Amino acid sequence: MTKRMIYQTVDTKEKILSAAEQLILEKGLFELQMKDLAVKAGISRNSLYRYFRDKAHLAFTLMKLKLEKIIFHKQDIQGELEGANCLDKIKDYYIKVWMNPDFHRDYLFLAEFDAYYSGARQLREPMEDEEGICYNEQWDNLYQLLKQGQQEGSIRIDRDAHLLSVTLLNGFRSLQQRLLLRSESLLEIRQGEQ
Repeated sequence: MTKRMIYQTVDTKEKILSAAEQLILEKGLFELQMKDLAVKAGISRNSLYRYFRDKAHLAFTLMKLKLEKIIFHKQDIQGELEGANCLDKIKDYYIKVWMNPDFHRDYLFLAEFDAYYSGARQLREPMEDEEGICYNEQWDNLYQLLKQGQQEGSIRIDRDAHLLSVTLLNGFRSLQQRLLLRSESLLEIRQGEQ
């Protein structure tokens, strides 16, 4: 028995992802229905399921694209701040990447994704046909800064630079989401401190 050919086009996939992002940002991932997405994308439900088998597959694909866009955003943090120590360069990286207003919609989506896939809904296993987001040379800016900082003494040497870079990236993302979603109601901030 031969496998049935399933035709997919890049344009249709991008149209689906764009429509999904719009719906998720308007209604939230909790309220997203695949039938509504098919209507918004202007395709049939059967066509939609050729591209994404379910809401989890769709959300994971969008999450991966958003994270890659943010994390792999090219910043020349090595060349900038000439003469500054690595700790100052890492602060600059945080401001230029994680406080970048160009990523506002991406941060909102990631916050929605994290809220939806917490607790009992957690994605326990990677999607079969999707690779996770793994450390690679694109992250080297932060990793290299941490290594340099350890050599110059501005960063602790008793921690692995790779684990520090992953921890910092997760911390940056969490802080960004809290500030973005709850800035008006953060109990830790007094009026005038923002």
